[in-house]
Amino acid sequence: MFPIEACDKQAARVPAAIAYGVGDLAERLGAREEFVDETVRLTQTGSMRFGAHQAFRPFSARQTIRLSQCGFHWQARTVPFGLIRITDAFSDGTPALEATALGLIPLAHG
Repeated sequence: MFPIEACDKQAARVPAAIAYGVGDLAERLGAREEFVDETVRLTQTGSMRFGAHQAFRPFSARQTIRLSQCGFHWQARTVPFGLIRITDAFSDGTPALEATALGLIPLAHG
């Protein structure tokens, strides 16, 4: 498994499955130990729903993973017209989840 020393330093605050999951993802994406200062950027398209009984909505997203840290930043846009923005992040041992309309009106926070 790809070692992430930054995650090991935060072991008291970060569950091991999450910390090592970041390393596993980095390794599957082609990262190797000698490239620990690299950043991985991903783009996604897919569908998601906001509740168990709601319809699936298309989305597009970008994710940045800094391999020298235990964390990521994922930002998606969804209908209508990409006006709903969802951000999921983990940095310095702190998770963040936020959904906004027009980038200004809070819809969800976690």
